Amino acid sequence: MCVEATRTCTHTPNNSHCDDSQFCNGAETCDPVNGCQAGTPPNCADKVACTHDLCDESIHACRHVVDNSLCDDGVFCNGVELCDPKLGCHAGTPPICNDNVPCTVDSCNEATHSCTHTPNNGSCNDGFFCNGVETCVNNHCVPGTPPNCADNIPCTTDLCDPATNACIHVPNDASCSNGLFCDGNELCNPQTGCQPGTPFNCDDHIACTVDACNEAQHVCTHTPNNAFCSNGLFCDGEEACNPLQGCVSGTPPNCNDGIACTKDQCNEAGDRCDHIPISSSCGDGLYCNGVELCDVARGCIPGPPVDCGDGVACTLDTCDENANQCVHTPNSKLCDDGLFCNGQETCDAVHGCMPGTAPVCKDGIPCTDDFCDESRHACDSVPNDGHCSDWLFCNGVENARHRVASRELQSLAPATKRRVPSSFATNKFNHATRDWIMARAMTAIHVRRTFAPLRVACIPSRFAAPAVTAIPTIAPTTCSRRSVHARIANGATDNRAVKSAATTTASPRFLIGA
Repeated sequence: MCVEATRTCTHTPNNSHCDDSQFCNGAETCDPVNGCQAGTPPNCADKVACTHDLCDESIHACRHVVDNSLCDDGVFCNGVELCDPKLGCHAGTPPICNDNVPCTVDSCNEATHSCTHTPNNGSCNDGFFCNGVETCVNNHCVPGTPPNCADNIPCTTDLCDPATNACIHVPNDASCSNGLFCDGNELCNPQTGCQPGTPFNCDDHIACTVDACNEAQHVCTHTPNNAFCSNGLFCDGEEACNPLQGCVSGTPPNCNDGIACTKDQCNEAGDRCDHIPISSSCGDGLYCNGVELCDVARGCIPGPPVDCGDGVACTLDTCDENANQCVHTPNSKLCDDGLFCNGQETCDAVHGCMPGTAPVCKDGIPCTDDFCDESRHACDSVPNDGHCSDWLFCNGVENARHRVASRELQSLAPATKRRVPSSFATNKFNHATRDWIMARAMTAIHVRRTFAPLRVACIPSRFAAPAVTAIPTIAPTTCSRRSVHARIANGATDNRAVKSAATTTASPRFLIGA
C-alpha cells in the first residue's frame, strides 16, 4: 500500500494468502521478497520405536498407531511381545506346554511355533517283538500292533519268528504259475517274487513298434507307437511310426496368422507359434495422433494422441503437427481477477498466472489524499485540509480550497517559475484583504482562461480591499506598502505607476506571478 505520511510504498506480508489449508505440510508464510514459502511439517515423532507416527490431515493432529509386530523378536517360545504406546516394547509370556501326560515329552517347538507333546513309547514297551511295539496314545500306553510280515511277494509264506524277533519269508514256486504260454515257466524269488520264464523272441527290428506275444493265438504282434518316433521338436511337425518303414517325418505347423504387422515364427521352446507385433510397420507419419501400434489380434490400431497438458491452467495447450511438438500459448485473460486496483494479471508459460502491478495514484497536489477507486476502475483524489496547515493559530485554519486557489494563481506565473508565497493561501492577512485578493485571483483566472494570461500584483495585508471592477495587466515587480498604497490611491491603471512606486526602499511583502 502507499503511505502518504512517508510518501513510500509499504509491502506488508500476509501469510493467509499463502495458506494451502493443509495441516500436515506446515504453515506457509509470505516472504516480502520471495513470495509464499513452504511451511515446516509438524514433527510427529514420539520416540517410541513400536508406534507408527503419522500426521492425520482429517483431524489436524499427529497420531501414533501401535504396531506389535515391531516388537516381535521372531522367537515363539518366549511369548508374544507387545507394544505399549508410551513405554515401548515389553516381553511376552512364554506358552505353557505341560500336558500332564506321563508318557509324553513336552516342549516348545520354535520351528512350528507350537507346543509339542512327543510320546515316549519306551516307557510302554513290554519286550515282546511279535505282539508289536506298545505306544503312548491319548495320554496312556496302548498295546502295539503285531508286525506286518507280509512282503507283498505272493509266492512266499510270511511268518513272525519269536526266536529271532524277525519276520521270515519261505518261497513257494507252485504259487507262481499263471497258466500262460508266452511268458514261460514262472519261478518264486523271495526278493522279487514270481519270475517269468524265457518268453518268445518277437523282435521285428522296427524301433517304433511294440512287439508282443499273442497268448490267445500263440503268435507275435507288432503295434506301431508314434511316441517312439518323436524327436522332441515341435517346429518340424509330429513324427509317425510306419510298421514297415519305421519312423517318418512330420509336417511343420502353419504359423501364418494373416495379420500383416506381425512376425510369425515357430517357438520351439514353448511348443507353439509366436506372432511378434512390429508396430513400426503401422506408422502413418503423423505426430499428434500418437504412435500407431500393432495388435496381434486386430492388426494395426491407432495409438493414444500426444498429451500436451503442461499443468499450467492459463496456457492453451495444442499439438503442432508441422513442428512435431506441443505448443503452450499463454492467455492472460484466464488470469484476470476482475480487480483494477491490484493491476493487470498476466500469464507466464512456466509459472502460470502472475500478479499485476498496481496503478500509481499520484496527482502531484500535496493537499489531496490519492487512492485507487475499485468501483470506478480509476484513480481518485480527496482534498485534505490537514495538509494545508501552517501551524499558526492566529491566522485561522487553512483549507484545501485555498490551496487550490493558490495553485490557480501559481499557474499565472511566467516562464521564470517564481512561486507564490505559501503565506498567501493562509490567513496571515486579515480576512478582508485575503477575500479581496482571492476575488481578484478568481477574476484573473476567469480572464486568463477566457482571453490571455495575466499577472496579478501583490496587495499588502494592511489595506482594505477595494471593489473589484476589472483586473489590469500589471508588470512583474516587487511591492511595498508605499508603492501599493500609491497605486491604489491614485487609481493608476498602467504598469508605469506601479513601477515608479516600486522605487521605494521598503522590502517586498510577497510576490504573485513574477
